[in-house]
Amino acid sequence: MSIVMYLLAVLMMVIVDQAAKYWAVTMLASIGTIPLIPGVLSLTYVENRGAAFSILENQIWLVDALAGIRLCHLNDLSHLSASSASLWIKR
Repeated sequence: MSIVMYLLAVLMMVIVDQAAKYWAVTMLASIGTIPLIPGVLSLTYVENRGAAFSILENQIWLVDALAGIRLCHLNDLSHLSASSASLWIKR
């Protein structure tokens, strides 16, 4: 896949994600729950102010800092050549 196609796919996913979040905040937040299949499946508006399962709740600055550090680390790893990557990855 070319880099342009990759970037378009990423952009499309971000747009769909943000549109779903916007819909949830503007429509679902005021309603609370929308049953799709009564007794089986429903959409419920819930806010998570931390990482997975509310770890570090209300510590958004720390979650952002940890994510930034991890992204920098992944960026550094992406620049390793195949021979030097073998030093870090056991096969």
